[in-house]
Amino acid sequence: MTRLYKIAGMVLALVIFTGIGAYVYMGTAMRGFSARAEPSRTETMLATYARATAMPSGVQSLKNPVHAFSDVFHE
Repeated sequence: MTRLYKIAGMVLALVIFTGIGAYVYMGTAMRGFSARAEPSRTETMLATYARATAMPSGVQSLKNPVHAFSDVFHE
């Protein structure tokens, strides 16, 4: 009897994951990928976290040695 429940649970999980995958695929297929679209909240959070952790904390507090003059902007 417990084997039957395991099989039924696996089939249910497979159906759920297949449904989620189909939903994501259809959303992507209908809208496509665009650099102009606003990122989702999750994507924004992940990008902010990745950017914050990309540099060591000791380096983040350093100042830029190049001063902002108009000659620098022309380069």
